[in-house]
Amino acid sequence: MLLGLLSSPIVKRQIRSKQFTQDIIDTLGGRINELILPIPKDKKQQENIINNVKNVYKKKEETKKLMRKIVTQSIPELNIDSNNTSFTLTDL
Repeated sequence: MLLGLLSSPIVKRQIRSKQFTQDIIDTLGGRINELILPIPKDKKQQENIINNVKNVYKKKEETKKLMRKIVTQSIPELNIDSNNTSFTLTDL
């Protein structure tokens, strides 16, 4: 649920308002403890947030796997001879 709450617009605004720039790196430092998280009191809403975040990450992982499959099927295979002296590209 924490990930879902940290991604909410109200918490993102709080983070931006507390953020300061030190050299090039933006950081919150210890000010992260000042964030107020909008935790719903209703258990069903809490479960809904948890399930939605889980579903997003599940779909994200499925998408990554699909992308790997597409890339490996569309990129030519690299064949290297046993002496490692030459190679050829072949289509899959």
